[in-house]
Amino acid sequence: MSTSRIENRMALLDQHHRAGLSRIEGVVANLQRTGYDMQITPAVTGADAKTLTVSSQTIENLYLHQQVQIVADSFSRLATTTRVSQGEPNGPYKHPITPTIISYDNSLVYHRHTVSIALEILRVLEDGPSKLQLQICAWNMVNLAIRLHSLEMYGDAVVMGIWTVDLYRTLVTTDAPAFEPYLALALHNLSRYYVDVGDDYKAEVVLHESIKSLRNLARTRSQTNIRLLLSNSLMALWSIVSRNKGIEQSLKTAHESLAVLEAVQEDPTQGPLLINEQPHSMELSAVTHPALRNSPMVKKMSQMKIPPHPDDNTTMWLEFNMARASYGLSCSLYDLGQYSEALEMGKRSFEILSPLAHQYPGRFEATLAGCLAHLSQDFIGVHRSIEDILYFSGRAVQIYRQLDCTRPDKFTQPLIKTLWEHAILLAENGEDEAAKGVAEEAVGIVRRSETDQRLLAEALYYSSWILQHLSLIESAVNLGKEVVAIYRELATEPDTRKILADRMCNLSCKLHVAGQLDDAVVACQEAVDVYRSIVSSNRTKSEIAGLAVSLSHLTHIASIAQKPDLALEAGSESLELYREFVYDDDSLVQDFLITLRRTSFTTCYSDNPRAITQSALIISDYRTLKTYYPYLDTRWGLASAFGDRDFVLGKYRLFHEALLNSEQLAMTVRSISEDSVEAAITFVDGLYVHAGNLSNVGRVKEAITVCEEGISRARGIRNNLMDQDIDLPLADMLYQYSQCLRAAGRDTEAFAASEEMLAIYRRHSSNEDKICGLREHSINLLKARRYMEAIELGEEAVKRCRQLDSAATLADFILPYALESLSTCLAEIGDENQALATIEEAVKFYRMSISNGRVTSIWAYVEALYADALVNLARRSMMKEDWAIAETALFEAKNIYQSRAAVAPGCCADLAITLDLTALLLHAVGRNSEGMLVIQDSTERRLRLEALYPEVAVLIQTALEDLETRPSQLALRQKILIIE
Repeated sequence: MSTSRIENRMALLDQHHRAGLSRIEGVVANLQRTGYDMQITPAVTGADAKTLTVSSQTIENLYLHQQVQIVADSFSRLATTTRVSQGEPNGPYKHPITPTIISYDNSLVYHRHTVSIALEILRVLEDGPSKLQLQICAWNMVNLAIRLHSLEMYGDAVVMGIWTVDLYRTLVTTDAPAFEPYLALALHNLSRYYVDVGDDYKAEVVLHESIKSLRNLARTRSQTNIRLLLSNSLMALWSIVSRNKGIEQSLKTAHESLAVLEAVQEDPTQGPLLINEQPHSMELSAVTHPALRNSPMVKKMSQMKIPPHPDDNTTMWLEFNMARASYGLSCSLYDLGQYSEALEMGKRSFEILSPLAHQYPGRFEATLAGCLAHLSQDFIGVHRSIEDILYFSGRAVQIYRQLDCTRPDKFTQPLIKTLWEHAILLAENGEDEAAKGVAEEAVGIVRRSETDQRLLAEALYYSSWILQHLSLIESAVNLGKEVVAIYRELATEPDTRKILADRMCNLSCKLHVAGQLDDAVVACQEAVDVYRSIVSSNRTKSEIAGLAVSLSHLTHIASIAQKPDLALEAGSESLELYREFVYDDDSLVQDFLITLRRTSFTTCYSDNPRAITQSALIISDYRTLKTYYPYLDTRWGLASAFGDRDFVLGKYRLFHEALLNSEQLAMTVRSISEDSVEAAITFVDGLYVHAGNLSNVGRVKEAITVCEEGISRARGIRNNLMDQDIDLPLADMLYQYSQCLRAAGRDTEAFAASEEMLAIYRRHSSNEDKICGLREHSINLLKARRYMEAIELGEEAVKRCRQLDSAATLADFILPYALESLSTCLAEIGDENQALATIEEAVKFYRMSISNGRVTSIWAYVEALYADALVNLARRSMMKEDWAIAETALFEAKNIYQSRAAVAPGCCADLAITLDLTALLLHAVGRNSEGMLVIQDSTERRLRLEALYPEVAVLIQTALEDLETRPSQLALRQKILIIE
């Protein structure tokens, strides 16, 4: 053997020999250091000594470990003094590679046989081995490493595996054809040992060497064993790359493994199968729930293996390997999204494994359970009955329960995971009680199986997630609180404190779902405080991003809890933190986009004027993101931000700024040209906002054109895609269209628009939309002189309002809005008493809302409706000759319209009507000079408007002419003339 190679081997083994060498020796050494007097059998505790019972298996494993260390030391000495001469292979190497058959039904006998192999190797090495003895020694080394691995002495298995590979490398130099298959086998086995000590990198390296060698051997030799070993090595590689390198490489590897086996099945050659090992575990990445990936508990899950009881039945082992390869391929196809092909491969594996497990009990149950769990997943787009899926899931649970009874260290975690998934399936099938029972069983197992507090906390965390998914909210909240309590005790290190903050955020979500909104906000605020303390001592990008995420979450929860000012404050701070890094780190982009949307939403409801500047910053952020990341499609988010800003600007009567904003909104939605319902809805909603702003500033003709553009797009999508989701946006646009047409004097077209609108609202919308639609169409019926139909719709609108939640009625001012319209309709048929009572109720609602502060944040949207009601009240009061009430109402309405007209010329028509009615009232009470001044003021206003806003002047003329044709107005003028 080469001295330099041995030196390299010694360096590689150093970590195993110097870092404790063995978990067994470490256990005993720790016990000795703490002062325990070890007893192999139970002993009576002395007065001055502590005693501890140590199992005989622990002592036996320690003894075996010591023999392994001696073997390794002997090889290192031998390597520097011995050279292997050329010669013919002897012993087992004269025949095709054939492993010994290992049986260990009796663990004590198995252990002693393992020790005897180690002692035999030592005897050969100490005597100065001949070439023949080294060949036999190498084969014994193969079996010793396998046995050590079976005894879960993984570190010792690695040590022996490394020396076995080194020994076969030496033998290959003497006779490559004879020993290359054995070197490939040794490399293959060593990869397994590396995996079990957590070193996937080294495992992959030796596997690639093994596979390369076996591919060459398979091309030149026809031995079945070599091809099967190649397939096994490929599946071992599949397991590693599935964990670490992505699905495309794992798919390619699984395909090759299955192809090798299919070739063996079609053209088997003579020779026993190479089954001298436990089949490789199946890393079930595809069956892991998204919320459970990468959790400590899932990582801790024992790998599922089959006891190495070789059987002379060649067909049995070939079938098992076929099933295993099909299963692996199914998992990779699933991960790649090829669900139909994945299901086909999974069923193929199941159809092989199910009879094998029945015929050979005790060998294949673990792999069968994994396959069943895989088949119970959602193969998207593939129709399957829930009964079939529940069968797979239920049978997997049944098998894992049985396996857990015999090997809880290996099968408890797969059992818990499968119970969780089975509970979800039961819930989806409506079997709530059964689902609850299964979920509680999983939680009970978690509590019994985890002694480490951190692992217990994580297990309870995922259990709470499942319970929430099953709508068992109270139980989920209780577990969430328990998780937080555990992490409070563990929160001494920064990483643990970060987890505490994350779990607090999660608890706040559960509290929100449970309706405990105040508690949810408190939990989220505490999470933010934890992150602040972390950032204050360690201001890194990672920590700042964590604080930004928690603030974003607080924004969301506070918004739901109707704490808009807190939400805006948290969202603004979160965005400021993101801006430090997001333009240099694309991994933060998605979280930043979520926070932009959440904060933009809060600007609509906060009373803080900062919302104006914040909404502008959000729009700027979307545009800047597009500059830094051209591949991002920010149009949808930008359109939403423009819409939110429109609402904010409207609240502060910034109508001209709102128009400039909606022009940008219209340009944005017009750029979304996709032929989809979602794109059409965004388009129509954007133009609806723009049309409203055009109407506010008196540009009604342009508003009508914009409405027609939106209506055309909506109808086209509805006709082409036959999708009713576009109907409500279409109805909203028809509502706007009807108002604009009526303002322009195009009453017939307005009637047709509102008729279509109401028909859609009746089919699809909420009560609130129906009420607004009923009111709008009743006004157009009134204009068409169809008074009784108008009253009927008005009464229906009021009735629906009274059925609404009172808080919603007041907040949205739907009831007084409907009452004002009904009063107008009643007045047109001369029912002044009922008209007066109705409008008095409407004004009372408005004034009550003003006095209790409910209109503070949306007064700009309510004041015009209130002013309309005041003018109506004045008319009805004038008909009753109650001049004082009428004058007070008109004075208040004039002030509202006058202040609005300065920023929204579109309401000048309402002001003109109010001034006209005021002049009429003043004449009625004999204050003619004051009345003439009002008329003069109104005339001068109209002349200025004709010069500055000619379209607005036309709107005023149209509104006044329409008013003079109404029966109620004619009756009022007649009454005033009689009085005069």
